[in-house]
Amino acid sequence: MLRIRVMLIANNSGELGFTGHKIRASILKTINEKNPDLAALLHDPQEKWLLSPYSIKPLKPARIRREKVEYYPLKLRIKRGKSYDFEITLLPKEISTEVLEILTETSTLEIGDIEFTVSYLEAQKVNIEDETEAKTITIQFQTPTYFKSRERPENVLLPLPELFIASAAKIWNTYIEQTYDIKELAEKAKRKTKITAHKLKTVRPIQISKKRVIIGFVGKVTYEILDKELAKTFGKLAKLAEITNIGGGRTAGFGVIRILKTKP
Repeated sequence: MLRIRVMLIANNSGELGFTGHKIRASILKTINEKNPDLAALLHDPQEKWLLSPYSIKPLKPARIRREKVEYYPLKLRIKRGKSYDFEITLLPKEISTEVLEILTETSTLEIGDIEFTVSYLEAQKVNIEDETEAKTITIQFQTPTYFKSRERPENVLLPLPELFIASAAKIWNTYIEQTYDIKELAEKAKRKTKITAHKLKTVRPIQISKKRVIIGFVGKVTYEILDKELAKTFGKLAKLAEITNIGGGRTAGFGVIRILKTKP
C-alpha cells in the first residue's frame, strides 16, 4: 500500500463543504487527462477488484498534524496563500507507480471552486504490523461513516462490530491475501464482541452529486472482544481500517477512523 500526502497552497479564498468527494473528482479528472483507461478503472473497479482500490482522507490545514485531528470539518474556510493537505492511499501495487507519477507531474488541482497549487508530495509505503491482541479497543470515527448490509434495506448508521470487521476483512481479502471467511468472522464478532461505551451522532446530509445524498455518523465507540483469537484479528483489521477507511464511500473520504487506545 502506498500513502501519498499532497501538499497544496490555496490560490484563492472561499469556503468548501465536505471535501472528500471533491478531491476524488479532482484526482479522477487529472488522471483521466493522462490515462483515461486508468481513470475508468479507478472510477469503476467492480470488474477487476470488486472493491475500490484507493481511499482518501479529506483536506485539512497543513499546520494541523493528522494524528491531532479529532473530526474533519464539514465546512472548511480556505484562505489564499495558506497551506493545506490531503491523503490518498493506493492499495494495489500495480496502480501506485502510475498514479504517483501523474500526481508528481500535476501543478494545480481544483477542489470544488477553489484552485490550489501543488507544492510537493510525500509518498510512504505502509504495512500492517504483527497481530497484537486487543481485548478492548476504542475507535474514533473522524468523518461521516456508514455501513452496508444485505440484511437491511438502508445504510446502517451504527458501528456494529460485525459490520466493522466484515468491511475491513473484505479489504484484507481483496488487497493483501485471501485469509478470512467473511460470513463466519462477522457471526463470531456478533456473538463475541460487546460495545461498552459510545458517543455517536449523525451529521447533516452531504450532497455528493445531484442525485445522491449521504448521511453518516461520527463519534467514538469502545469494543470489548471476548475471544482471544478474535481480539487479535479485530486489532489487526482495525489497523488496516486506519489506513484504508472503513464502510461505504472510502474513496470520497467517508469512514476515516483513528484508534484512540487498546487494552490487551
